[in-house]
Amino acid sequence: MAEVKQGTLRVFGDWFGKPYDNWHVPVSTHADGDELVIVFHEDEELRVRDPAGWRFTSEVFCIRHASCVTWRWCSYGRPKTAENWLTIEHRLGPDDRVRVRSDAPLGRSSARPSTTFPAVELLSY
Repeated sequence: MAEVKQGTLRVFGDWFGKPYDNWHVPVSTHADGDELVIVFHEDEELRVRDPAGWRFTSEVFCIRHASCVTWRWCSYGRPKTAENWLTIEHRLGPDDRVRVRSDAPLGRSSARPSTTFPAVELLSY
C-alpha cells in the first residue's frame, strides 16, 4: 500500500487526537465478512463495516459511507500488551446519527461526528 495516501485519521468528522497530530500509514488490507480491515504501520487496525463509495490513491484515502467504523490502537508510549490496546467505535444508528463508544480514558475530544462527513478519511496538510 506504498502508493496510498497517509495522514491523520478522521471518522465521521471526528478527529483521532488533535487535527494533524498523528500520522497513520496503511500497510495492508483484507476483507473479514462485511468488514474492510486496514492495518497501519504501528499495528493499529481500522475495521469498516459495509464500506461504500471508497477511493484510495496517493492523494485520496476516503470511504464515504459505512454502518460502523472501529479504530483499535495501542496507548501511545506503552508496551503492546493486551491491557494497553484501546478502541473507539462510531456506529450509525437507525436515525442516521453517529454514536460513539470508546474504552479510551476520558478527556478525548470529540468533534460531534456527523454523516455530513465521510465515514473515514486520512487527511494531511
